[in-house]
Amino acid sequence: MAQTQARAVAEAHAVQHAEANDIRMPEAFKQLEIQLHAHLDHRMRDVLTAHMEQVDAAIRLAIEAQGQEIVKLMQNQLDAFEKGIIARIEDSRRFAEKKAKSTVRRHHAEENAAHEDVKLSLWREIAECKASVVDTAVHRADSISCAFASTQADDVVGPSARSSTRPSFSPGNAQLILARSPHLMTKAPCHKGKKCSHHIQFMRQMEAVIKVLKVKTS
Repeated sequence: MAQTQARAVAEAHAVQHAEANDIRMPEAFKQLEIQLHAHLDHRMRDVLTAHMEQVDAAIRLAIEAQGQEIVKLMQNQLDAFEKGIIARIEDSRRFAEKKAKSTVRRHHAEENAAHEDVKLSLWREIAECKASVVDTAVHRADSISCAFASTQADDVVGPSARSSTRPSFSPGNAQLILARSPHLMTKAPCHKGKKCSHHIQFMRQMEAVIKVLKVKTS
């Protein structure tokens, strides 16, 4: 009886212990499951973080490579554009230089032609002026010499000996007239062998006219 009770008590304790173990086992599994999920979640986060970092690095590298390609392409385009601009500027400069040289040559030719025209016009005016001055001086000297010679002829040989015609006065025979009439340059028969004021004035006028003719006709 005692053994039976002891066995019953032992079985009862065994049953209680088994039930307690049955109750504790699900709790342990639950805790283990929670820990496992937490570990998996942490591991997944680490994996995702590493993957994102790798993806980010790959994206940065790809963007950097594309940026370098874009920069290189843009640099090539800028270089080509700059070369084109420089070539156009050089062409424009050469064209401007050629046009300027042509304009300068044409301007110089026009100036030279204008200078030649002015020079020819001046030479014509000078020639006309010389001719006018010489003609005026010749007529003046001719009239003076004619009047004075007439007066001298009247005083020396009388009015009847004067010639009806007289030679014209010219630059070439001005000195010849004076040489053939030494009494005009030295002693005049008027007023008792003395030179009168008309004689002196005539000589001065003749000398001045001869000087003018020599200068104007040189």
